[in-house]
Amino acid sequence: MENSETPSIHQDYQSTNFNSRIKQIIIHYTVADTQNSFEELLGKDKHREVSSHYLINNQISDKYPYLIYQLVPDSKRSWHAGVSNWHNDSDLNNSSIVIEIVNKDGNLHPFSNKQISAVIFLVKKLKRRYKVKDVNIVGHSDIAPARKIDPGKLFPWKRLAENEVSAWYDESDINQFSLVIKKSP
Repeated sequence: MENSETPSIHQDYQSTNFNSRIKQIIIHYTVADTQNSFEELLGKDKHREVSSHYLINNQISDKYPYLIYQLVPDSKRSWHAGVSNWHNDSDLNNSSIVIEIVNKDGNLHPFSNKQISAVIFLVKKLKRRYKVKDVNIVGHSDIAPARKIDPGKLFPWKRLAENEVSAWYDESDINQFSLVIKKSP
């Protein structure tokens, strides 16, 4: 029975008509060292408003003793994708979870084995929780190819695919996708 002066919210009845807002897991690199990555992603860099659900550290230290940090709750929208598209979705900040990996340039600097193991661990967990399809576990360069290059050429996508946390495309697939992109207006 409800007190007339203090209403309560009951959760006894739950609809089954809903699904997860999360459709993609997007992987980036930070273009910075650990300290600057934290400052930027925690909102301390007032020149850029970016954030990330997760950050994979590259150097364990007294100040940053963990490998994986959650910076934004999964239920919240982080600011990472910018102008972006994947399949029929745009404004991917609304439908994705992002993982940033501390690395100054994934085209020049290899990711550590610990970082990639952490990415695989985290993606497996998120993939299972939100039922994300392998084809929707992508890089920033996949959702914004005209302006982004991360996570870079040195990111081991094949290793992720071998661990069942990403799709793997052979050369003929890439050529076919390239033809479709070139024909698009």
